[in-house]
Amino acid sequence: MARFQEMRVLLAVTEAESFAGGAKLLGISPPSVTRAIAALEARLGTLLLARSLRLTEAGQRYVEDCRRILLELEEAEELAAGGSVRPRGRLTVTAPVMFGELYLIPRIAQYLDTHPDVEVNALLVDRVVNMMEEGIDVAVRIGSLPEGDHPALQVGQIRPVVCASPDFLDRVGRPRHPDELRDKQNIHIALPAQLTQRCRAQPLKPSTASTSTSMARITVAACASWNRLSDT
Repeated sequence: MARFQEMRVLLAVTEAESFAGGAKLLGISPPSVTRAIAALEARLGTLLLARSLRLTEAGQRYVEDCRRILLELEEAEELAAGGSVRPRGRLTVTAPVMFGELYLIPRIAQYLDTHPDVEVNALLVDRVVNMMEEGIDVAVRIGSLPEGDHPALQVGQIRPVVCASPDFLDRVGRPRHPDELRDKQNIHIALPAQLTQRCRAQPLKPSTASTSTSMARITVAACASWNRLSDT
């Protein structure tokens, strides 16, 4: 146990950048801190702290190992006591841009409030990410998954709808068939996902006024209010 206490003293001195500050963090006297550091250096046979209290090269390596060892000790004690280990470390998640901005980011903020020791890296892209190559822990994907892909859990469903802005309907009327859109000015959105996977397709080559690869930007720019045309 003396070794673990010496490790804690060294980490406290390193964090506080002084013997007195380290003693205050641990609630012990400064002489006790001095003796602990001296005993630790004598046992290891090397200088861990220079006179300026900057870590030596050996001290830096030892401090990193101390942090890891004490963290593992804390987790082992929590498990032995019947508790659960607090989540900590880095979590990398990915999702489509629009879905991520609307639904994932707010929930990440809530998660971080509950688990402050976790660092979340969110990769929002409109492409299928290779989880192994890009170091992704959790991926939110919309649509059919390839055979033999990673284990997956369905968390919801998306129902496609056809929408138009009120201004568009006032100008061109309410179309009853996709063919009626052929001669209308429109914005074409290029997406990697195919809408023809689970529904009947209607080939259409409209007169395109603009092209975009970002559904999120076009949705925000087009109008703030949408009027549903159809559920299919």
